[in-house]
Amino acid sequence: MESKIQFLTAKVKLLHMAGYAHTMIRTMSYGLLKAIKDNDFFEQPVRDLFPSATDDQLSEIIKLKRDRDLDQALNGAKAASLIFVHTGLESCIETIARFGVEQNPYDWVHLFGNKKITINEVIDNDSSELMKNYASKYLKAFSRETLPEKAKILLSVLKPESGQYRSYRYNYETLDRIDRLRHQCAHGEIDLADFSNIYSDIDYLKSTGEYFLHLMAIKHNVSVD
Repeated sequence: MESKIQFLTAKVKLLHMAGYAHTMIRTMSYGLLKAIKDNDFFEQPVRDLFPSATDDQLSEIIKLKRDRDLDQALNGAKAASLIFVHTGLESCIETIARFGVEQNPYDWVHLFGNKKITINEVIDNDSSELMKNYASKYLKAFSRETLPEKAKILLSVLKPESGQYRSYRYNYETLDRIDRLRHQCAHGEIDLADFSNIYSDIDYLKSTGEYFLHLMAIKHNVSVD
């Protein structure tokens, strides 16, 4: 029962995190629009830094500072939002994996590699318990994989007939691109990051979680609504 609750909670948390991400960017955008109209917000700090500058010089410096500060603030909000939802999806994916292992560890056997089993292990455990132990240990390695690789591994377990769910279509290249964008943001390369699809990227991460939740729910006859 506890694992089922965690499974269902993963969907709620992911949906909320995606909603917060959208709100964060829109709120920052709205605040920046207000800041643009407030001359003192940018002018006074520049005057304090350059007390001897002429009015023309101040005007140019203020414009440069305003443009730079606005870009940095908005991009910072976009980067934080993407990292936020990416983290939420990873947590969701790992919850799905744990649930799957608890339901049927035999689904994961093809991922274990060639394991050497001792006589004591055979004596002390029945086969299902042995498989569950190996699957639980495998989850530690699973947690260290990148998000696209986690998704690829889950697909090898769930074996869907298609990558389609409602209007969503799973695409490894899209997930990999978003993952690399998240890597840029997390390592301070925000000025190099391409946020032109930030809203759709956030929605894609959310929909990816819903897709895998749906697949696991169908496989083990669990409702996620």
